[in-house]
Amino acid sequence: MQRSSVRRLGACGVVAAAVLALTVPGQPAPTSAADPAPTAATGFAPAPSGQAPCPEGRSRSSTVYVQGFESGIPESRYNAGFARFSDATSGRYSARSVLSGQRGTSEHFFLPYRQVPTGASTYLGFTARGGSTPAAARAVVNSVLTNFSTRTSWRGVRVDITAATRDEGGWLGTWFEHRARAGSSTALLVDDVEIYRCRTNATTRVAESDRFATAAALSRDTAPGVRTLYVASGLDYPDALSAAAVAGSSGTRILLVRPDSIPTTTAQALDRLNPQRIVVLGGSRAVNSTVQRQLGAYASTVDRIGGANRYETSALVSRHFSPGVLTAYVATGQGFADALSGGALAADRNSPLLLVTKSGIPNPVRAELTRLRPDSIIVLGGPAAVADNVVEGLRRYATSRGQVVRRISGSDRYAVSAAVAAQFSSPRTTYLATGTGFADAITGGAVAGDKGVPLLLSRPADLPGSVRSRLQSLRESNGVVLGGTSALESIVRDQYGQTLP
Repeated sequence: MQRSSVRRLGACGVVAAAVLALTVPGQPAPTSAADPAPTAATGFAPAPSGQAPCPEGRSRSSTVYVQGFESGIPESRYNAGFARFSDATSGRYSARSVLSGQRGTSEHFFLPYRQVPTGASTYLGFTARGGSTPAAARAVVNSVLTNFSTRTSWRGVRVDITAATRDEGGWLGTWFEHRARAGSSTALLVDDVEIYRCRTNATTRVAESDRFATAAALSRDTAPGVRTLYVASGLDYPDALSAAAVAGSSGTRILLVRPDSIPTTTAQALDRLNPQRIVVLGGSRAVNSTVQRQLGAYASTVDRIGGANRYETSALVSRHFSPGVLTAYVATGQGFADALSGGALAADRNSPLLLVTKSGIPNPVRAELTRLRPDSIIVLGGPAAVADNVVEGLRRYATSRGQVVRRISGSDRYAVSAAVAAQFSSPRTTYLATGTGFADAITGGAVAGDKGVPLLLSRPADLPGSVRSRLQSLRESNGVVLGGTSALESIVRDQYGQTLP
């Protein structure tokens, strides 16, 4: 295609044709009544990968064009005022324009023509930044015009340009313009420009107003009249880490409370579930006696499992299991990440999950392992989480011959969760939670374990490569995202959906 072909520019052809005659940056860019009506844009947080997300519930199906300005400004013949600049979101360079504030002046650059199927669900994504005075800017794709302003930090902009695909047989003419503000000097920086297509994906998101409401939402698939329900603090993790194994293996759920009150959403879930017994996890510093007393309004029996510390509490929770278990799972109690995915696996295998320190086995855990007499022990995490001498010390508690103590490890918490997921055989569904917080994964781990499917962890703004590869190999048909976009951003759901059929 030749840029001189005005016919290809559709509704903005008058503007573009005049722009072709411009050779001096900073000269006025023509305007015309042929300009399309402005179209709304959606903002997003830039991802480390530089990718723009599809709308919630959709995933990228193909990438039509990518421009990171690493090799200069595209279509240099028609560039007016933009230059490559060493400030970017994911690469080294961006495109920058600076205007002094002379009324009527503007600068612009074009992208090469690209063709997509007519009517295909297509999006323009990019990131933009400015100075202390917001820049007046717009992006135009055929008949789709989007005005946007800048902030001092990078901000993502996504525009639905599906309508533009119908203008010229699917040929897309795309350009960006920076307009001067009278009396103000402004700068516009643009980076990570993408044109891409989206499809509906096979994910759902379970997310409510906060962690307490999300835990309550996860309990909705449980019929009323449960025998035992577990309740833990939603503000700290240690006491609940071992509970996912017990709750998931017995087909029940974990609800979250504040140390000194029962959130309304939790109370509503308790009322609906109508448990016979409630077990409070942790001591009175985690969940105080007033809350324990208030829980008596929802069950005939309220018990507390709380040891002197997180290790004793994990040993007491483990007493749910009878001696002679096939496997006991062990994770560090000094962090939550490895136990989150491990809780779902332990629940699926009807096995306990016990906590140790990095360098030792606490006495209450030693006593519980002696009682359990497991055939084998699986340590979750690498030597940075649980040292080799601890693994050696665990061997005395396994009763089988041969290789009775082994690790499931990885280079980081995400790789560990991927390795744990590999223990599941052909799951139909997977769960995904943030690896930087504990609440959604603890309550979700009980659900995943009950259903016999894995729970994997992700960074908030980018699905780790190890997790992506594992999901692709599992070939599950559905995915469940736990938590809202502050926990896992839309780009993660997009990337998650790409691993599904």
